Order: sequence, then structure tokens, then C-alpha cells
Amino acid sequence: MVKNIALDYIEWAKVPISKENIFNSVVTSLNSKIANSSLEMAEASIKAMDLVKSKKEDIKIIKKVGGIVDDIKVYEGVLYEGCNDKGDNVWNNLASNNLGNSNNSINIPTLNIKCLLIQFCLSPPKTSMDSKILIDKPELMEKVLLDERKYILDLCKKIKRTGCGLLLIQKSILRDSLSDLARHFLKQMNILPLIIERKEIEFLSKKLNIKPISDIELIKDSKEIEIQKLDNYLLLKSPSSCTVLLRGCDDLVLDEADRSFNDALSVVNCLKNEPFLVPGGGSIEMGISLKIKECKEGILLVMRKISKAFEGVPYFLSKNAGLNSIETLSELKNKIQSHPSYGVSVRGPKISDMLESDNVVQPSKIAKSIVSLAIETVIYILKIDDILPSRK
Repeated sequence: MVKNIALDYIEWAKVPISKENIFNSVVTSLNSKIANSSLEMAEASIKAMDLVKSKKEDIKIIKKVGGIVDDIKVYEGVLYEGCNDKGDNVWNNLASNNLGNSNNSINIPTLNIKCLLIQFCLSPPKTSMDSKILIDKPELMEKVLLDERKYILDLCKKIKRTGCGLLLIQKSILRDSLSDLARHFLKQMNILPLIIERKEIEFLSKKLNIKPISDIELIKDSKEIEIQKLDNYLLLKSPSSCTVLLRGCDDLVLDEADRSFNDALSVVNCLKNEPFLVPGGGSIEMGISLKIKECKEGILLVMRKISKAFEGVPYFLSKNAGLNSIETLSELKNKIQSHPSYGVSVRGPKISDMLESDNVVQPSKIAKSIVSLAIETVIYILKIDDILPSRK
């Protein structure tokens, strides 16, 4: 019953949130972190959640050393660094090889190109653990090299027949995902290879709607996607995903920026799921306390004790702010009857409007969770004798 009274009061006291309120709430969550003065990070978190429709798992985060935290960028799609593992510029290769004009094609911002996502290696196969290759003649060495060349060339030709222009290759931990010889053949065939981490394959497959291919014999058709050049990065367009590029002077700052950004995303996600705020400063707790006192049902002694427990939040808040706790609680009880948004202020007067004057708020979803967990925890503690068997 107490839980229902508390949740009903929160439902009554909550106010709808605006986009400006979301921004202020995110800034407040960043105040105690390394990005405490970064308004750009707050804006980026809101933009990222809007792009993915509040699905946090669809956001890819890239950390890049260099610049400052305020240099954060949000891109619609999946972003990859514009240099492959051999240091050649991805866009230059793609534009010059696929369009055949290295002078003009590099300046084209976007391209529609067919893409394949493969999970096998374009490199010579390895022998089993208990096998070995014995070469005792120069002719055999030449034959091995010719066989490797023919094997890789056949793989590249089968890929080329699909019309593929961008080849996404899963990174292997057992052998080279892409050998130098395979890279050479792909370049001659106007195909750009891009090495993808194993953990990103599922994400890419889902967002680009491309089925991963585990064997060369299973290759059928390639899928056309739109790609865009952004400085030294390659952006694979996808309307249901986004990439956030974090910048920082070193790895330590980047790790802290990553944690701060994840906290900001969680705040935005919470407010998007339930776009309502409740006043802070002990206002909600005091209102719940008074509502419980007005209730005439149940065991009155227990109800009074629960009501007094909720008064603990504004009591200790005023005490920590250096105020007279007894006077502050008495004044708050009188004013909250006609002004339910009043709470304990640690900045100006003892009691003020948390929504208008102090701008101290919290998501209604968080307030409901706190109250529910607190009451349920007490219930479980009181039922401890029912849970643990008595000792004979």
C-alpha cells in the first residue's frame, strides 16, 4: 500500500520534459566528470540517441588520440579509419580504381558501390599441426609459389564476378586475413579490401543488411551501399546506426571521455523512455511522507515510521548544507502543501522552487525506481524469518 501511495504521488508531481530540459539534465550528469564543461558532448549524446531511436547498442564509439574532448563528432552510419593496415588511403584507392580517374574521382564526396562481407581469409591455407611441407628442389619451391598464386587468384576472381567494389574481411587470429598477393590482385580488379574486427561482424551484418559469407562457394550476389569520404575516414551509410568519434590528448583522457559519454547516453535514454521530471531537493520525499501520514488504513504505527523515514532525505540534505534541519523541515512541510515543487535549496534561501529557481530535477523513472527498491528491500528484510529456516 505504501508503495502505491508513493508511486501515485510521483505520477501526480511529475512534469513533462522539453528538449532544453533534456540538455540541462545531461549537462548536470557531466558536471562531476572530465567533460564537465563540454556542452558539445551533451549535444552529441542527444543527437546520437535520436539517430538510433534510443537504441544504445546501435551506437559505435571510436576513440582517437589527438585533439580535445570538445572535438567529439557524430556520424550517421558506420565509420572506419580511412587507412587500411598497410597505410594506403582507402578513399584514394576506391576512387581511382573504381572510377578510373585519379585526378577527379578523389574529390567525389559519396559513392554507391557493391559490398561483400566475408569470414574467410584471402591468404595461403595453413597445414595441420602434424603436417609439414618438405621442399628439397628449386622446382618444388617454384611450384609452391605458383600454387599459392593460383589459389588466391581464383578466390579473387570469384569475388570479382559478383561486381563487388568494397570487400569487408573478418580479421583472423590464426593467419593473415589478407596477404600481400591478394591485396595486389584486388587492387588490379578495382576492389577495395577493409579488415573488420571479429566482434563487429554481427553489428555490420545487421546494420548494412549484408549476410556474412563463410565460404567462397557460398558467394552469390553483392549488396550496393553508399559510402562517403570524411577526411581520413570512410563512412558506410546506415540510417539505423551512428558512430561517435571521441578525441582526447592521451589514452587516459579518452577512457574517461568514453565513460562520461556512456553516462550521458544513459541519461538521455532514461528521459526518452519516460519524458517526465520531478523536483529534487527532497521535495518528492517530503510529499510522499505527508501523503502517508494522511492515510488512515493499515497499521498506523508502521505508517508513521515509514513517513518519518522519507523525511530523512530533506533532513540530512539541509543538515549537510549547514542549515537548521528542524526549522527547514517545518518550513518545507508548510510550503509544500500549496507548492509541491518546493524543496531544500543549498544555493540561496532555505526553501525554494526546484523547477523554476534552482533547476534541481531528476527523471521520474529514477524516482520511481529508488522508492520501489527501498520499500521492496525493507519488505524482504522483514520477511527474513520466512526465507531462512529456523535452527533447531
